[in-house]
Amino acid sequence: MNESILVNESQAKNVLDSIIIPARPAIMIAISEAQQKDAELSEIADLISRDISLSALILKTINSSFYSLPSRISSIEEAVKLLGMKNISMLITGLSMRNLSPSKKFDIFWDHCDSSGLVSAYIAQKLGGFNKDDAHLLGLFHDCGRILMYQQFPTYEQTLNIAVDSDRHLVIHEKEQHSTDHAIVGSFLAKAWCLPVNIIEAIKYHHDIEAFQKGLVSDSILSLIVLCHLAEHISSPDSIYNDSMWSTHSAEFMEYLCITEDQITELEWDINQMFL
Repeated sequence: MNESILVNESQAKNVLDSIIIPARPAIMIAISEAQQKDAELSEIADLISRDISLSALILKTINSSFYSLPSRISSIEEAVKLLGMKNISMLITGLSMRNLSPSKKFDIFWDHCDSSGLVSAYIAQKLGGFNKDDAHLLGLFHDCGRILMYQQFPTYEQTLNIAVDSDRHLVIHEKEQHSTDHAIVGSFLAKAWCLPVNIIEAIKYHHDIEAFQKGLVSDSILSLIVLCHLAEHISSPDSIYNDSMWSTHSAEFMEYLCITEDQITELEWDINQMFL
């Protein structure tokens, strides 16, 4: 394993002793328990209906252009049937993540996460051979550590501003200023929230290029990471929250995905028509 990762993870554990990792939200636990009991979809829908924000998000999602249904859906139970439990679980995770810091100040950041998730799923489906649900979840959750960094470190916003005007990547500035970075912090949160192991690992390594060069994780996890960087590159090219490594490692990433510039151009056109 990369020695720098070991050092930084060790430092992170010390730093994280003073960071409050939010407990897994009650709605996530309730839905998980219902699934384990093989509950009827009507019971799942009833649980969701008790949460106004979640109900609104479910209906907004099912009626979005991504699904292009012939008529609007107004029933939570019908929406649950159409979306399926994987998508429902993902939406619950996304909303729970937003609730980490519901301030309007972070709306643009959350929108960035949402678009990264949707675009990652679309690219995975379009290219084929990738798990679009995992791609969606990673796109949604990969930068979650930023919010915990922001809440913990009074000078974190200054670190972000410095990184925007720097040739060096954000995680380098984070490690220098705070002895950890948002990828490692995010992986701890993902673990506390019982996300799949491959997503936890993908979050942890999504800014470590040596994960590719030294094979630190499996090919399937590396593929998810590359898809996430491509999604960010396409969906948020000018966003201050875009920390994609695509621009600096595009040749390596394209070779990994076995795609061409023409295919990327086609993806960009499709995504701009559908989502942006």
